[in-house]
Amino acid sequence: MTPDIFIDYKNLVFRDYQQKKLRNVISLDLIKPTPASIKSACKAACELRFNRKDENCLTLFFGKQEDKAGYAKAITRIETDKFKPLANFLKGKTSDTEEKNIELLAWLIDFEQRPYEFGKVYVIKTNDGTVVQEETKEEMEDQVNEEDLSMTTQVHQPVTELLPMTTTLVVSRRKLDYKKAGVLAIILILLLGVGSYFVLRPKENASIYLTGAGKCMYWNVDHYEAIACIPKTGYNIVPLDSAKFTGFKKITTPDTITLDALGHVWYSKRRGELEFFTTDGYHPIEPQLRLKPISIYIINKYILVKKDP
Repeated sequence: MTPDIFIDYKNLVFRDYQQKKLRNVISLDLIKPTPASIKSACKAACELRFNRKDENCLTLFFGKQEDKAGYAKAITRIETDKFKPLANFLKGKTSDTEEKNIELLAWLIDFEQRPYEFGKVYVIKTNDGTVVQEETKEEMEDQVNEEDLSMTTQVHQPVTELLPMTTTLVVSRRKLDYKKAGVLAIILILLLGVGSYFVLRPKENASIYLTGAGKCMYWNVDHYEAIACIPKTGYNIVPLDSAKFTGFKKITTPDTITLDALGHVWYSKRRGELEFFTTDGYHPIEPQLRLKPISIYIINKYILVKKDP
């Protein structure tokens, strides 16, 4: 099997390991893995749940044996340093490891979809049942690098700008009779009058109006706040979007993100730092940056590894 084919299976196994580690439902020997503790976990797994379907995996590590007792003896005899590459991988000291180490990990954590099957499409299911196709590590690194370039490359996205509260009515004169023209003139006058009222209203009410629940909004640190649709220095005011207003937030404590965030968290790289948000879309301050769905690779490299001392 080749790494390109094996990568999805590997990520699924590692994701299962991280989830079970966070929930404390795996052997204590695997919580803070060392070569010695992994060897101890192998002894326990062989004793508690030896299964013929795992023989290919066990043979790769311990050599071909006749039965459960034979593998138990082989585990006892094997050099402890043989487990060092897997320990380094689980602690984030290396970014990849041999396939036999991944299969051994799948056996140790009782991964349901083991062993690896050539040609099988491996996907991830989030808590809500959404299917997420796993990406390779190289693809994820390319995405992060592309985000650096996007700082100088404008993405074609329509940006709504506030305009003065006037109305331009473009209507073909040939199709208008005098009656329709009169109605349109009245509407125009009313709109101009309403606009003038809001622009020229007394100053004593201006502070209330500018901070009230208007029909526009602006980004305030980690969320949107409502504001009136009047240009204001220092504010990037945009039309009110009820979905973004209530649901679009910046996650200010990214260390709380776990693997359950797949399908629920998006991120962007801005000025060399990753920022995480609760919904899809574009960056609220730099709208040329398209948010990307968080993935196993991003969580492992930038969040979970930092938690593990």
